[in-house]
Amino acid sequence: RRIRRLREARAGEETASRELERIRGLEAKGYVATRQLDATQLDFERARSRLERAQEDAKRLEQRQRLAREQAEQAVLRAQAELDRVLANRIQDANKRREYENAIADVRKSEAALADVQILQKVPRAEPGVGRSIAEPVERHGAATGVRPRFARRWME
Repeated sequence: RRIRRLREARAGEETASRELERIRGLEAKGYVATRQLDATQLDFERARSRLERAQEDAKRLEQRQRLAREQAEQAVLRAQAELDRVLANRIQDANKRREYENAIADVRKSEAALADVQILQKVPRAEPGVGRSIAEPVERHGAATGVRPRFARRWME
C-alpha cells in the first residue's frame, strides 16, 4: 500500500512538474493568465509535498522493517545460544549421571570388600592345611548375612 502510494506520489509530482513547465511556457507567450500559473505552481508544490511525505513514510517503514529484522535475528541468536547451553547441560548431566552410577558401584564394591575383610578378621587364622576350620565360619557368616565373601576363599586356599 505504501509502495503504491509512493509510486502514485512520484507520478503525480512528475505530471505536476510537466504541467507547470507547460503553463510557464504558455504564460511567457501570454496565452495563460498569471492566476492559472499560480494555481499550477500550487498544484506542483502539493504534489511535491505528497511525494516527500510518501518518501518519508517509505523510509520509516524501511527503518522499522530493518529494526524488526535485526531484533528477530538477535532473538534467533539468543534462542540458538540457549539451545546450545541446554544441549551442553544435557551432555554434562548424562556424564554426571554416569559418574554417579559408577561411584555407587564403587561404594558397593568397597562395602563388599570391607565385609570380606571384617569376616576374615573375626575368623581365627588356622595353620596351613586346616582350611576347613576357617571356611565353615566364613560360609556360615556369608549365608546368614547374604554377603558373599570373595576374598576369603583365596586367603583360605
